Amino acid sequence: VKDLYSTLAKWINPIKTISAPLSISPLKRKIVFPQIRGLNIDTGLDLCASNAELYSRLLVLFISNSENEIVQQKIYLTENNIHLLKMSLHTLKGISANIGAELITQEISKIELYYRNIEASILPAELITMISKLHLEINFLLDELNNWHEFEIVPLGIDELTSEELS
Repeated sequence: VKDLYSTLAKWINPIKTISAPLSISPLKRKIVFPQIRGLNIDTGLDLCASNAELYSRLLVLFISNSENEIVQQKIYLTENNIHLLKMSLHTLKGISANIGAELITQEISKIELYYRNIEASILPAELITMISKLHLEINFLLDELNNWHEFEIVPLGIDELTSEELS
């Protein structure tokens, strides 16, 4: 065995590695959050441990995820698929709560309470109306967030960087 390792070491050259930094620091930026009715920025930031970059990413994810959920909910409504509609609403409630979209979270809670108390195989007109109003509220938030997202990144000027960030 000793000879085997000697022979292997003689014929096999180790791969040379170049050490690289573990992470690359992104360009420093200042994030300015929008003031939107129904969106509590302080709550969202608290849930992200005051990490503005993370909260910004969650807002962007909310845009795509909630747009998809609305499309799915409309399909479930036309198919009268109550089970999948409930799951989609609950998912939307969770992602709304994570960003501090308190108005949407409250509206979905009302819808969940309403359908918990019904045993119908067909969705009542009142529930469909509640969901339609919810979609209007979500679309308002999405429009505002999309407008914000286009202009959310404000690069820091050189005079705004600290001496630590410059080194």
